[in-house]
This record gives sequence, structure tokens and C-alpha cells, in this order.
Amino acid sequence: MSKVRPTYNMSTSVGLAAAMGCFMALFALASLFIGLALGQLPGVDRRVTALICALGGLPLNLFIAVRVTRLFISRMVQPTARSEASAPADEGDERSSGGPSV
Repeated sequence: MSKVRPTYNMSTSVGLAAAMGCFMALFALASLFIGLALGQLPGVDRRVTALICALGGLPLNLFIAVRVTRLFISRMVQPTARSEASAPADEGDERSSGGPSV
């Protein structure tokens, strides 16, 4: 039986990292601008709302980035490669020994 290798390569990984970096930067800027816009309300300090929105957007930004990255990776790896990788190894295979070979 032949081994199925994933179809992604280094350029795909770099592209995914660049896309996620741009997404995270845009999300951080959007949360900052939302905070500045909320600061225009009467009786509200502009700096405080900008800081709250920028800091409050960090966990949300991280959560969305992890979910989107997992989605992209699941689309990059073919289903046959995933099922082969999760299948148990044969008895004679070195990976199934659990330790380094001597």
C-alpha cells in the first residue's frame, strides 16, 4: 500500500501565514476604529473606548484566527491523507514501537 502525502508545501504555508497576519492586522485596526467611533458619543472618553475596544478585540481576534486557520488547513489536506495519517500503524512499522530504535 502506498503512502499518501499531503498536497501542501512551504509556499502554501507561507501564504496561509501571510493571509492570517493581514487578517489579524485588519481586525485590530477595525477594533481600534470602532473604539474611536464610540468615543465620539457625548460624555465618553475617546482614549478609554479606543483602549477597551483594542484590548477587548485581542481575544476575539485570536479565536477567529485559530478557527479560520483550522478551516484553511482542513481544506488544504485531502480527506484521504487525513484518514491515512490517523489510521493505526502496522505492527512492523517503526512508528508503532513507541520509542527510539536501538
